[in-house]
Amino acid sequence: MIKKTKNKKPSSKFAATIKNSNANDHALISVLENLPIGVVIFNLNEILFLNKTAIKIFKPNKQLQNTISSHSIFEFLLPEYHKRIKENTLKIFKGQEFIPFELKIKNAKNEIIDLEVKSSAIEFNGKKAIQTVFTDVSEQVKYREELSEAKQNLELITQNANDLIYFYTYHPKPRYIYISPSIKKILGYSTQDFYKNGNLGTTIVVDKKGYKEFESVISKKQKNNTLKHSSGTFQYKTKAGKLVWLEDNYSPIYDENGKIKFILGISRDITKEKIAQLELEQKWNNYKNLLDTSPIGIFIHEGFCIYGNKTAANILEIKDPKKLIGKYLIDFIVPEQRQRTLDRMKRAISGEELPDLSYNVKTAKGNIIEVELKTVPFVYNGKTVVQTTITNISAEKKLAKETLRAEIAEDSNKKLKQEVDYRQKIQNELVTQTTKYEAIFNNTSHLIWTVNRDLKITSFNENYSNYIKSIFNY
Repeated sequence: MIKKTKNKKPSSKFAATIKNSNANDHALISVLENLPIGVVIFNLNEILFLNKTAIKIFKPNKQLQNTISSHSIFEFLLPEYHKRIKENTLKIFKGQEFIPFELKIKNAKNEIIDLEVKSSAIEFNGKKAIQTVFTDVSEQVKYREELSEAKQNLELITQNANDLIYFYTYHPKPRYIYISPSIKKILGYSTQDFYKNGNLGTTIVVDKKGYKEFESVISKKQKNNTLKHSSGTFQYKTKAGKLVWLEDNYSPIYDENGKIKFILGISRDITKEKIAQLELEQKWNNYKNLLDTSPIGIFIHEGFCIYGNKTAANILEIKDPKKLIGKYLIDFIVPEQRQRTLDRMKRAISGEELPDLSYNVKTAKGNIIEVELKTVPFVYNGKTVVQTTITNISAEKKLAKETLRAEIAEDSNKKLKQEVDYRQKIQNELVTQTTKYEAIFNNTSHLIWTVNRDLKITSFNENYSNYIKSIFNY
């Protein structure tokens, strides 16, 4: 709130103050009145003059504007500036030079305004006074405070971050505008080492050729203003000689005209991840070598084939295993068995290990063969896929059938031999018995003969023959 001074009665209006000024004051007022910067003339007790720009900043209402000369400048200044203004006023009156500075006022609308002020001593209406010219720098102060806060936050982040953060430009010559203190922890070099040598990264990188090619592309894109987010992974040698892997990410920072001013770089130490990746790649290569030479056909797939070994290609009558890549393996399964294959593959991807199962497949040459497939879940490049082993069991099935046929034939032969032996035995026994019966038949004193249904004689013994011969004299 703006308060009236108690020890001074508002006896005249601001206009009256101007009216009562002398010719020199009139000339001064005519100059100051229309200046684009604010001007206030005051002493420690009262405000003597405000120009139009100052009135816009102080925003007094009409009543206050008419009685402004009865108010003190300290009614507008924030309390923390009162002492300094009083001291500066006395120094200026003594002829000392006034150092410009910024202060805050509260205008008649209770708005806090930042002013940049510069003061000097003058004589106005026959009185010693202070003439202060000022500019509203509220926007600049706000921007500066925001920038300062952002800088503090950036410093807080960069000082505590594990990542390396830097601002870099290739033009007009390569240099680091800013580099975070974490450079010491990551590479062992100080920030000053990089400020002094904008090409230090080129000297400590392992793959110098690849790095130079990468930087050449980034440099050209900065120059022609086409740089987008880019990244690269390189191995560096620290100051202590240790090798580390960094993932370097670059993003353009533009100026007010839309031109790339510099590049924001963020480098992350991925040494542990890279070593783990290389170890994993080595393990995969070792595993792949085993797969390549395996006598068992092996596919790795997720519907379409990711990998197939030589044995698998041979089973499907494909010369080059690389031609399997990208093919949908289910296309080789005969149509009536495909749904069963899809169901088993889904179960395998969900983590279920399934038993062997036989399928009929049509090879690349159109031959139908019977195979045995075993499907298990498998992690490939961090993704769950399916590993299927394939075995051509057509020959086994054929051999099994022939073996079964042979076994049946052998069993039949055994039974036939047993039948022959049995018949031979019966025949031998029959011969024996017949011989016995013939001996009895021919040596008996009885007449013995046999007839059939037509009463025709079919056989007879020797006594019967002799008897007939004697009767018929034959």
